[in-house]
Formats: sequence, structure tokens, C-alpha cells
Amino acid sequence: MQPTMSLRSLPHLSRKRSARSVSSSEAEPDHDDKPAETEGYFQFSPRPSDSQVAPPAGQGTSRRSRSPSKPPATPREAPKRSRTDGDIDGLELVPKEDAWGIDVSTLVGSQVYLRTPEGGASTSDGGVWRGNWERFEQGRSPFLLAVMGGLDVQYDVLREAIPSLLTISPMLQPLVVHHSLPPTFSALSPPTLSHFSSSHAPSCPLISCPPPSLPLIVSPQPPSSLFLSLGLLHPLGGGLVPLDAIVLLDGQGRRRLVVPFGWGAGRHVLDGAGGKLVRERLTGVLVEAVKALERERTEEMEQSGVDPSADVWMEIG
Repeated sequence: MQPTMSLRSLPHLSRKRSARSVSSSEAEPDHDDKPAETEGYFQFSPRPSDSQVAPPAGQGTSRRSRSPSKPPATPREAPKRSRTDGDIDGLELVPKEDAWGIDVSTLVGSQVYLRTPEGGASTSDGGVWRGNWERFEQGRSPFLLAVMGGLDVQYDVLREAIPSLLTISPMLQPLVVHHSLPPTFSALSPPTLSHFSSSHAPSCPLISCPPPSLPLIVSPQPPSSLFLSLGLLHPLGGGLVPLDAIVLLDGQGRRRLVVPFGWGAGRHVLDGAGGKLVRERLTGVLVEAVKALERERTEEMEQSGVDPSADVWMEIG
């Protein structure tokens, strides 16, 4: 039979108990919320609050510490620009030293046609608008050519912009260039631009609304000569049909701007969704180019010692 061993026989336990009893008698009474300290292998510490507990990976914060938060505000991004926007922005006036010259005598000496049988559009005073040719002056009047290939949208764009463009540049000559005579056009009398004299002030006032017709000429034979000089001969047109465009020539016959229609920057002019916006932007390009050309002409006159305000052609109807 094994002998029993009492707790008192264990000297180390008896000493710990006596030490604890002494320390507890000398200390203040314990509070209920103060956890007891335990000797041995297991030692307990006060339970941390929920805000101190690290959440498990992937579960975020605890329910008590979670608060609704908004994502950080970011600056509003600018709308993305399409490739067409960039192409239209690239349409600008070519410097005169970089532009090539066109023989405007082909335009001046060609038979002119108008669509309406009356020979022109009514002006604000009841007269007949036969084009702006009474204000033509060789070597000073710029040309806006609506080159017609397979479309007619450029004709309508130029026709609608005529009142604004003539207000900016009263000597501007709008003209349609076609590879063949449309059946709805008839000859205008006098037949050519060269029949008009520029030695007097024009008697026909500028129009205040778009005309129903623009003066038209047929490209002389061979048609490729004019279209090729303009840089608009269609590669698949058999040497007869041009690319559709509006071309701005300055007073010296230099090609300063080409606005394409149906190709290049104007390839979407007939789209159902954004075609109208593209046409409006192309019209704006024409207006700004004519303004720049008129400023350039005024600066040249000032450098030559000529007062631009004394120019008889600046008198508007």
C-alpha cells in the first residue's frame, strides 16, 4: 500500500499558498471585474474589446466598428475624344508659303450656271442674287469651291453658310465645280465671271438668307486637269470624277484649305447619329478659315500702307 502524501508535504506549494495568503490580506479587496491571476501553464489576460480584435483575413472590420463610408472622390474625367474629333481639329489654314497655286483663269473663264430659272436668289431688297461676282476683283477675291463628286452634302453646307461667310469676307466668291452639267441648271447671263467689271462699287447687296442656288461651272476638258491641280482627283473615278470637298483659295489662287466630305475628317457627314454634328463642325472650320484669311489680307494691306477701312469692297450692300 502506497503512502499518501499531503499538500503540506510539498514545500513549494505550501510556500506559494502562504505567500499568496499574505499578499491578499495586505492588498485591497479585489473588484468583480478584475480577473484573477493564475500560476502555472495557463495564464489569462483581460479580454480585449471588439475594436481591438483583428478581423479574419478577407472579412473586413467587425460589425461594431464598421461605419458606412463613401469611395474617395475622383475628378470627373473629360469625355473621350473620337478619332473624327482629332481629324476635324487638324483642318486648318495652310501657311501661304506652303500652299500650291491654282490657275484661277479656268474658273473665271468658264460658263456659269444656276439652278433656278430666274437666274438667282432674291435679295433683301427684292433684287436677284446671281452670285457674288459683282464684288469680284482679280488677285484679291478668295474662292470657296464646292467640288462635286458623288455627294451633294457639301453643296448644302456651303449654301447655308453663304450669308455668314459674305459678312466676314464681302469679296468671297462661292462656286460649285462639277464634272458634268446637272439637268436642273441653266446658263447664266452674262455667261462668265470675266464679263463683270470690278471698276465700280457693287450694286447688289449681300444676301441675308441662304440662296436656293449657287453659281456652278463644269470642269473643262479634260476634267482631270482642274481636279488634279486641286489634289482631288478620285483614284477610282476613271480620271473624271473628283473627291467631294470644299476648297478655299486665297486671292492669289493658293489652295489654303481642303475640307473633305465622305472621306478623311468628313467621312461621317451622312451618319444618322452624328452626321449633323460633323457637318456643323466642318462649317465652323470654314468660318474660322475665312476669318483668318481676311485678317491676313487686312495685315497685308496695312503693311503696304493701304487703309483697309477705305477699301470700297468692304462696303456691305
